[in-house]
Amino acid sequence: MAKKGKKQKTASIRHDVERAGALCVAFVNTTATGRDNRRLEPLVQPATRIETYQGLVTWLQQAGKLGITECERLRRTATERPAEATTVLERALDLRATMTRIFSSLAKRQAPSRQDLDTLNNTLPMPQIAQKAGGFRLHWGEDSEALDRVLWLLAESAMELLTSEQHQRLRQCATEGCCRLFVYAHSQRMWCDDKTCGNRSRARRNDRRNRKMFEESRQKREAERWRRSEKTPEAPADAQDGGRLEA
Repeated sequence: MAKKGKKQKTASIRHDVERAGALCVAFVNTTATGRDNRRLEPLVQPATRIETYQGLVTWLQQAGKLGITECERLRRTATERPAEATTVLERALDLRATMTRIFSSLAKRQAPSRQDLDTLNNTLPMPQIAQKAGGFRLHWGEDSEALDRVLWLLAESAMELLTSEQHQRLRQCATEGCCRLFVYAHSQRMWCDDKTCGNRSRARRNDRRNRKMFEESRQKREAERWRRSEKTPEAPADAQDGGRLEA
């Protein structure tokens, strides 16, 4: 049962990354929660609450970005160097907060603040240029036990998004109360997830339409009763007394 639950959670997180359209956007969405104001129920919940360095490593593993061997090595190193692991986690959470503000601004078709861009640049690790077959690639270092390797994956994803036309496709979910972001593949997409927020929005729209139709029907019935009462003549006084004549 435990293995089955772990597989389901891994599939869920990978699905979150696919829905978000980029690893960095899915990472931002781990803080995205919403609330239905009418029912006071959560609309969405983070797939994983990232509260520890090990939790961040697990999230990246379940997102398919870290292998099992590498995760074990990082967890072991974090246990041996807890203070450094805490510092890296804080840097990751600061990076997440900065990316949230930047991506949210872009989703609203607004320019991100200079301060947030400076913060992002100061948070990002410095990549190197490495040679590969037929060209070059960004290279993030050789130290397999470096705890900030988790930042490299997030930084690389953010750099790829912001330096491509994909950042123009950032959008916030249209469902009221949901603040998840995503990179849309087609302009008609309005929701972070069609089966959850999409169905919820359609249900709300149908509910509003039905309420409107009911109200319009009620008003028509009231108007019709009023017109009929206006057209019906009042009966004569003697008729109201049954037509009897007093002596």
